[in-house]
Amino acid sequence: MPAQQPKFEELVHKENELRRELAGPPPVWEISTSDGLYFTFHGRESLTAIEKPSTTLSAEVKKKVSVFDVDIHAQLRTHHNEIWYFDADSSWIPQKLDWSRVRLRTEQTRPADDERYDSAIKATRDALAKASSPIAMLAFSSEYGDGANRYVFIGPGALPPPTKGAEWRDVEARARPDLTAGDVA
Repeated sequence: MPAQQPKFEELVHKENELRRELAGPPPVWEISTSDGLYFTFHGRESLTAIEKPSTTLSAEVKKKVSVFDVDIHAQLRTHHNEIWYFDADSSWIPQKLDWSRVRLRTEQTRPADDERYDSAIKATRDALAKASSPIAMLAFSSEYGDGANRYVFIGPGALPPPTKGAEWRDVEARARPDLTAGDVA
């Protein structure tokens, strides 16, 4: 969470603008939440892809862009990295995304409830699909970090109810193409 949000956002925007200028659009998207957290989503094919140095940015581009790192990190109160797995089977993505409203839901359950929980999430996904809901539900799980399941809901309207028996929290968010210097969709 940045101590000085405007300065943090200015620096992140400049860093990504330079990266875009030197290497093209970044393969990331970002959201910020109403409680001041920022989430950057980087797609990877596997865990080994995370461990390998990026082949998408040359050493020269990395060197030029890295000048922002110290100043960006100086703005942060805390910094936390987690690996989330995208669960395509539990996600619903309509034909067109409406980025006018974004919400992040975090749910945690007891490990003994995994089978019941997975079944309930699939039922939620199926209900959204059957209704041709305009609200996207991107499902993520984390095996490292806090082990929570996270859902990014994209689109206006009422959200499906939280999963029965889960501890949950919903937070308003917004897409941040201004930070990634890219397009939302």
